[in-house]
Amino acid sequence: MESTLLHSSDYNLRFVCPNILMYKNRYSDYINDTYTFKTEENFLLEYFKIEDSAKRLSAFSAFISFSIINNFLLNRKVIKKDIEFYYNSQMLSFIKKSGDLSQFQLKSLALTWNSISKTIDLLLDNLKKYSAIKIDYKVQWSDVEFNYQGSVPIIGINENETVDIYLILQTSFEKYPLYSNDIDYLRIPSNVRLLNYFISQNLDIQSLKILWIDSSDINQRFKFSEYKGISKTKVKDFIHNNSDILNFKTNSLLRYNNLNQCYSCPYFMMCSTSNSLLSNTRIPYKQQKNNNHFETLI
Repeated sequence: MESTLLHSSDYNLRFVCPNILMYKNRYSDYINDTYTFKTEENFLLEYFKIEDSAKRLSAFSAFISFSIINNFLLNRKVIKKDIEFYYNSQMLSFIKKSGDLSQFQLKSLALTWNSISKTIDLLLDNLKKYSAIKIDYKVQWSDVEFNYQGSVPIIGINENETVDIYLILQTSFEKYPLYSNDIDYLRIPSNVRLLNYFISQNLDIQSLKILWIDSSDINQRFKFSEYKGISKTKVKDFIHNNSDILNFKTNSLLRYNNLNQCYSCPYFMMCSTSNSLLSNTRIPYKQQKNNNHFETLI
């Protein structure tokens, strides 16, 4: 089993195609299927690799928004005037360097900043309700071949000893609309593994709260959703069965390429000419040296 600790986004991309781990630009090429944000130093350069101008601006804006909110959680302090200046300056610098000025409208900055500001207010209000909180909690898991790590931005501990789990995810509301039910979060593989960790620790999850940021359309407002169906037997069974390590050993769908998707993949020619399409040995890229739900538009 590969000892390298991969990011949770790699786990999600592996469900698009296990062979995708071989490619350096997988994150930028499949940004809408990563769902989780990377925070490595100098990762900003990855966003320049996105070919479509509108998607490039939207994805970068989503990343900067996440970074601001995540930094607020880590440091527990905020000066909104400074944060607004930081967001605007980062965006304008990126637009200048990427040559996307013709695709940009100034109102987009105001719309996104409004969502960031309201998100901070909402989180501040929510955090006051808990008897204790954990920030940036790390969870690790394996799929037999590789090890992964995901992050839970907030765990809120209630007075009755139940917990609320908070996630900040990127998606495309057009490609993956929110249906106000458990499908919203269960379709994302890393979410299943994160929730399985807490369930396996015999923790009672009262609710899962997700801040959704559209990384494909900068003009979409953030959405804050709360899901309370995790205690249902059918949901727990789904989470358990899709976290069972034996499934990754015996289920060929998780170990081989989905050939139906290959023709539209940017890596098709490289895989087909290198005889990788039918291989089940994956080598990740290594750099050298309302019922149960409510949703709020933010």
